[in-house]
Amino acid sequence: MRSELPPVISNGRHTGHMKTKLTLTTITAVLFGAMAVDATWPLVGHMRDAVIDDWRDGLLNAYILRWNLHQLVQDPLNLFHASMYHPTPYSLALSENMLGLSLLLWPVELLTRDSLFLLNFMILFSFWSIALVSFALSRRWTGSWLIGFIAGTAIGFAQPRISQLGHAQLLNYQPMVLSIFFAERWLRRFRARDALGFFAALYAQLLFGIYLAVFNLVFITAFIPIVLCVRWRCVEWIKLLRQGLAGGVIIAVLALPIYLPYKYVRDEFGIQVESAMLDERGVNLTDFLRFPGANLLHGDGSWKWRNPYSPIPWEHEVGLSWVMHGLGALGLIGGAFVLLRRRWNARLTTKALFAGSAAATLVCLSLMFGPQLHLLNEPLEAFPMPYRLYHAFSPGFEGMRVPARWFLPASIGWTMIALLPLG
Repeated sequence: MRSELPPVISNGRHTGHMKTKLTLTTITAVLFGAMAVDATWPLVGHMRDAVIDDWRDGLLNAYILRWNLHQLVQDPLNLFHASMYHPTPYSLALSENMLGLSLLLWPVELLTRDSLFLLNFMILFSFWSIALVSFALSRRWTGSWLIGFIAGTAIGFAQPRISQLGHAQLLNYQPMVLSIFFAERWLRRFRARDALGFFAALYAQLLFGIYLAVFNLVFITAFIPIVLCVRWRCVEWIKLLRQGLAGGVIIAVLALPIYLPYKYVRDEFGIQVESAMLDERGVNLTDFLRFPGANLLHGDGSWKWRNPYSPIPWEHEVGLSWVMHGLGALGLIGGAFVLLRRRWNARLTTKALFAGSAAATLVCLSLMFGPQLHLLNEPLEAFPMPYRLYHAFSPGFEGMRVPARWFLPASIGWTMIALLPLG
C-alpha cells in the first residue's frame, strides 16, 4: 500500500518575515550608500578629476590598482616586477599590492578605463560595504535590526576611517569582519563550509593588503581561543582541529606567492621600522580626551581641536573620540559585571562572543600605544607595552609604521562589546 505524503502547507508568516527582512536589508543598504556619499563629500562629484587628501599615496594606489589589472592580462607571473623603479625586482612589494581589490573592482575598470575613478570608487565602496557586513554581523549576533544598523554606522564610519581617506589601502577590511562572522558560525557548528568561509575571508584580507592581514590575524588569534575557552564543553575538538589544520596549511601555501616578494624586499633593502619611530607614531593617552574630528556625526569644526602633542595628528584621530570609547568602556564594564555575577541569562554563545570580542579589543587597544606608553608625548618608562614583543618576534610587524592605526580593528570589537549586552 502506497503511503500518502502529507500536503505541503505554505507558511505565510514565514514568507512575510522573509519579505520584511529583505526590505529592511535593502533600506539599510540604501541608507549606508547615502551615508558613504555624505561622509566623503564632495568626492562623488569629482570621481575622475581629484585625489582625496594625500595626493601622493592616492596616485600611487591608483597606479597599483591599474598595474595589477594590466599585468594580470599581459604577464601574471611577473606581477610583482612593476614598472616603477625599473629594473628593481619585486618593486610592487615596496607598497601594498591590493591584488584582491583590483580583482574585485575589475568590472568597474572595464567600464570606465579610468584609474582615478577606480581609486575613488574603491573609497566609496569601502564605507558602504564595511557598514553593510558589520550590520550583518551584528544582526546575526543580536537579532536586532536597530543594533545592527548602529554597529554598521559605528564601524563603517568610525573616525579612524575618515582620518585614513588618503590611505585607501587601509580602508578595505571587509574580509576581516567576514572572518569574524564565519568564525562564530564555525565555532558553534563546526561545519566544513563555515571553516571554508573563515579561511577564505582570511586569505581575501591578505589579498586586500598585508597591513590589514596582520590586523586580522592578531584579532582572530585573540578572539578564537577565548571563545573556545568559554564554550569548551560544547567544542567538537577533533573536527575543529582537523578542519583548522587543513585550512591553515592551505592558506600558508597560497600565501607564499604573496609573502615571498615582501620578504625579498625586506632582506634586500632592509626595510623595517625602528622602535624610536614607533614611539612617535603611537597613540598618546591625551588623544583619548580630544573632540572628534571630521566625520558623519560631528562635521569639520573640531579639526581646530587637534591635540598639539601629536606629531602627526591625522594618524591620531582615535575613534569617535570619547563617544565610542565611552560606549565601549561601559559595555565592557557592564557586560563583565553581569557575566561575573551570573545575572546575564544569555546563551552561552553570546557570552563567548562577548568575551572573545573583549579580549581581541584589549589586545588591539594595547598595540595602539606602540612600544611605550606616552603621556603628553613623554614616555612613561614604567609602562612598556606588548608591541615590543610583537615587533621583535612576529612576521610583518617590522614594516608597520604607525601603531595608532590599530584602532581600525579595535573599533570592530569595541562596537560589539558595547552592543552585545543589548541584544
